Parts: sequence; C-alpha cells; structure tokens
Amino acid sequence: MPDIERGVKLCRKTNPDIIIAVGGGTVIDIAKLLRICSVNDATPDEIATGTGKIERAGPPLVAIPTTAGSGSEATHFAVIFKQQQKYSVAHQFVQPDFAIVDPSLTYSMSERQTAVCGLDVLCQSIESIWSVGSSRESRTWASEAAHLVLANLVGTVRAQDEKCRESMSRAAHLAGRAINISKTTAPHALSYMLTTSYGIPHGHAVALTLGSFLEFNAEVSEEDLNDPRGVHHVREMIGDVCSLLGAHNPLDGRRALVDLMGSIGMETRLGPCGIERATDCARIVETVNVERLSNNPRSTTKAQLTQLLEKLI
Repeated sequence: MPDIERGVKLCRKTNPDIIIAVGGGTVIDIAKLLRICSVNDATPDEIATGTGKIERAGPPLVAIPTTAGSGSEATHFAVIFKQQQKYSVAHQFVQPDFAIVDPSLTYSMSERQTAVCGLDVLCQSIESIWSVGSSRESRTWASEAAHLVLANLVGTVRAQDEKCRESMSRAAHLAGRAINISKTTAPHALSYMLTTSYGIPHGHAVALTLGSFLEFNAEVSEEDLNDPRGVHHVREMIGDVCSLLGAHNPLDGRRALVDLMGSIGMETRLGPCGIERATDCARIVETVNVERLSNNPRSTTKAQLTQLLEKLI
C-alpha cells in the first residue's frame, strides 16, 4: 500500500500521458492501481477494500512482463496487500490497454524464479479449466497454456532453452487471458497465507495443494456441487485435466504434478516449507478467500480444508 500511495502522489504531480509497466506481476499490478487511483476521488485504501468508486480510467497503460508467470498483462484485476491482508481490485479500467510479450525479457530469470513462475502458469491453467466461472473460450486458452507448460517447463528450468522460454511466455499470457474470464479457485485461495506468513513464493504455494484439489474435486457430488452445469460437467473437466497430465485418473494426475515439481527442484510437502503442525493448517484455513472457494467446482468445509493440508505435512 505505501508504494501505491507514493506512486499516486507522483502521478498526480506529473500528470503522465501514458504509464508503462516493465516487470513481473507485482510491478504490473502496481501500475494498474496507480492508473486508476491517480484519477479517481477514492483513496487507494477505499479502492482496495471496495468502498470507493472507480469512475475514470486514467492514462493508457502498457504492460511489458519480464517473467513468464502471472499473466497480469492480460487481466482486469490487480492484487494489493495491506498489513498482510490480500485484496483484489477488479474493474474494466484495471486491464492494460496494450501488452508487449517479449520472451527475451525473461532470459535473466534464475532457475528458481523460472520454476516458481512456471508453476503459477500451470496452476492458473488447470484451475481455469475446472473453475465454476469457466467458459468454452477460457478453457481453450487454459488447455493450450497447460500443454505448453507441461511440454516446456523442465527444459526452461534445466537448460534455459530459448525456444522453451518463448513457449512459456506464450503460456503465461494465455493463462492470464483464461483466468481473466474464469478467475482462480481453491488452490489460489489457500496459497496467500502460505506466502505472507511462511514466505513460500506464490507459484509454489499454489502448486503445493493443486494435486490434492484435483483428487478432491473429482469426488464432487450433487450435495456439494458449486457448478450449475452439473456433476457430469465437473467430472468431464477433471478428466480433461488428467488427460493433459497424461494420467488415467486423478490419483495418477496428482502423482504427475508431484513428479513435475520434484523434477524442477521444488518441495512437494508442507512440512519442509515450515508448516509442520495441525494448528498451522487450521490458521491457514481461517484466512481463506471465500469468493475463490465459491468458484471451486466442489464446495468445501473448514474441516475438509484443514484435513487436506494436514495430509500434505
């Protein structure tokens, strides 16, 4: 929030003709918020909490990502943290007017950055496929993005291959376009506390529970269904995810995700990441974003979420 407030003062003082954001998802999100906060009467705090109106768009915004991760250049929402509390600002004026996706700008990413960002792309893609908010269009983009990640992430991390990096940049942008329609689901909802309280990088934090939710969502029934398109639709989407992973069933799909994480040097359990006790799991569940849980195809209880996390310790 302090970065936003300082930026708003600068924008109001200089009255820029255009805003150009060059960086990762955080940089682009800050630029999105500067764009709207600098020209509207509502304070950044009011806009973040949804109590202030967004009535004007602000100057044109160009987003130039330097990571293959968030896909923020393609979305109409931005994330802001205030005292470790996450807020999401969603509005048509938040979306950049132009995006320049140049894979060469990602060449300086370290192996770990590449792995973490790539996992974020994969999680966005898979969640977008099973999301309650998905459409045929979003699933098409999400499926292509997931296919590109699964075919290129290991090569990007291990060999720093330029062709693989090009594919990963395309995947990140397509995943951004997908979640711009569908939004994310339970793995993202659980991830934010893992990042703010335990220092687990975002993409890794989401990936830690993705396989577990693949199995969890596959067990959807009429009693706990969130998606109005029905149980058959949800199971069909889970089947599509398994096919992308080269798996015959959700259990094999989870194992494929675990194997992928291991192959790029990422921890697959919560314990080594600092989440070692049942009380830690309960604390994480208490912070979950309810909106994202309602977008998950299967409804959840706090007890179920806590148990899911405990099994990952």
